[in-house]
Amino acid sequence: MKLRPGDTEVIKLKYRGAKNYPLDLYCLVDSSYSMKDDLETIVTLGNELTNSLSQLTTNYRLGFGAFSDKVAMPFAQMDEASLKNPCRNAADANTVCIAGFGFKHWHNLNSNITEFIDKMNSTRVTANLDNAEGVLDALMQAVICNEPIEWKDESRKLILILTNGLMHYAGDGKLAGITKKVDGLCHLDSDGYYTESNKQDYPSISQINTLLRMHKTYVIFAVTTDYINHYKKMNDLIPSFTYVTQLDADSSNIINVIKKGYEDVISLIEFQDKAHDSIDIEYYSTCNGQTKNTNATNVCYQVKQGQVYEFVVHITLKHCPADKAFWKQTIVIDEIHLEKESLTIDLELLCGCACGESKRVPGTCSDHGVIECGTCKCDSPWSGEQCDCNGFERNRDSDMKCRQVKDNSTSLMCHARGECVCGKCNCDSSYSGIYCECKKCPTTNDLECGGHRHGLCNCGTCLCMEGFTGTDCSCTKDIYPCIENDDNVECNGNGKCECGKCKCDSEKYSFFGNFCERCSNCDGLCDLFKDCVTCKILESCKGPECDPKEISKVEMVDFLEDDTSCVVYTNHSNYQQWLYSYRFYKKSAHIKILSQSSQTFIQTSTIAYGSFVFILIIGSVSLLGYKLKIVRDDKREYAEFMKSIGNTKFVDNDDYKSPITMYMVPRRSE
Repeated sequence: MKLRPGDTEVIKLKYRGAKNYPLDLYCLVDSSYSMKDDLETIVTLGNELTNSLSQLTTNYRLGFGAFSDKVAMPFAQMDEASLKNPCRNAADANTVCIAGFGFKHWHNLNSNITEFIDKMNSTRVTANLDNAEGVLDALMQAVICNEPIEWKDESRKLILILTNGLMHYAGDGKLAGITKKVDGLCHLDSDGYYTESNKQDYPSISQINTLLRMHKTYVIFAVTTDYINHYKKMNDLIPSFTYVTQLDADSSNIINVIKKGYEDVISLIEFQDKAHDSIDIEYYSTCNGQTKNTNATNVCYQVKQGQVYEFVVHITLKHCPADKAFWKQTIVIDEIHLEKESLTIDLELLCGCACGESKRVPGTCSDHGVIECGTCKCDSPWSGEQCDCNGFERNRDSDMKCRQVKDNSTSLMCHARGECVCGKCNCDSSYSGIYCECKKCPTTNDLECGGHRHGLCNCGTCLCMEGFTGTDCSCTKDIYPCIENDDNVECNGNGKCECGKCKCDSEKYSFFGNFCERCSNCDGLCDLFKDCVTCKILESCKGPECDPKEISKVEMVDFLEDDTSCVVYTNHSNYQQWLYSYRFYKKSAHIKILSQSSQTFIQTSTIAYGSFVFILIIGSVSLLGYKLKIVRDDKREYAEFMKSIGNTKFVDNDDYKSPITMYMVPRRSE
């Protein structure tokens, strides 16, 4: 297939589900002690399992694996006795279990049902502490270990998981000090045990989704009633590759579980592709008459075996990739659940050409030119695409072929918008037509008239397809994007839907919002609706209070979500307060009143009197407390002072010498 920018190629796919398509069914069984009775029940259903699978397909193989959890605290008891026999504390004191393990592959896929049942019958249970299991550890190994399990590419791959517990997710391994991220590789030893159970964390939901899509594997979760909602949350995240159903307490409905899961996967067709960003691929189908009109979809449900389902695929080159390596690429369109069922397209993008040396090839370019870059380069005076126009022989007849005759008048040569070459107009880039009489049509995303699905160009004017409008046919006529409620009223009646967006009115009130549900100059209208709200609360409306021209609806609600809130008081003796809000709908107000059960009624006089008394009491108590604190502190300090004085003793110091010395001058005798 070859494409130029803006070109679209259309191909048709036909799908028919083949009967007796090969089936590989791998059973992953929870080996915790609580599943002991379930394993025994499954073993007794050998003949029924054979008959049931034969009704689904005669070409089937069965395999078997078991899982428990990581053998590390806090997931398992780590004392020596418990490691040897994890079931030693079970209700039955004589119960002996095998040592704990994360995942073990017991039986390769093959068609020997007897061998499968014998292998399952020889399996012994183990035990752990919590009620969550290493389901995702086991699922990842079962999906990616192709050689040990012996998956076939030409088969429908199903994994049946039987459990009565929760599952651990990525990050739970940190509880046991296991922080290494799971690497997504197969780690089974020669005995089938998962060797990295205690070294790598649990997988994430995203990793499981990627692996299931990559290996085209479908998973059936058969879970007991207590935890089925837990697994349905995973099904919501990976709906195309998982199916969740209820497992009876004793697993007696396992045959029905397998049948329902198989019917679920074969009743779905879903195509996928991995095209470059420059390529747009769209799928259209009626799903064999399930819908009257052809819808844009790559999925069909309720598919019946043997019937043909046709898909029309549109492949469009939006633009040339900057990297020339993508100018030649391979696109694979395949069904998400089946290997080897695909359509391969070798695509060449005509985004340029590798120009080499000019070559003169006999019989080309009318022997008047050379091949250069894939086109003719003419010798002088020859011209034209094939160099078949002699410039010396240009005459009036060839020039007239470039002039448009209309209403007995003749236009300028190519309308002066191009060059006449050998009786043909080569138009300037902005014009088209035989005589360059047409302007080019408006473009959207470099596509004239939005592309062939939106409109067609007719001499400068876009002729839009049904459902589109605008000069470039880029606007949808669908008003669904402009409808907020279930009443199919566009823009809440406060505007018009133009090109998929609301254009709000602004004559009387200035509306805004995605659905014109807001009003920028309506905030002062609480008083306008006060009488209507009051009479509705008191059930005393006589008519004029709620003018239907201004107010379309009044209702009691338990919660107000609108930004515009108002308040009204009723029963003036005790001043009950009611809150209400309004928003405009069809240019009239829609009023919501907060119901009595949600209101907080306030008696204004009581609040005022109570507030005054409360403040007075608090102030008096605070002052009294402060005064008492001061008195108490003064008394304590005075008592300490007097105590220190009483403990003071004065004694003579024998070593003390006075610093004063007295000298007496003898008197002179007379």
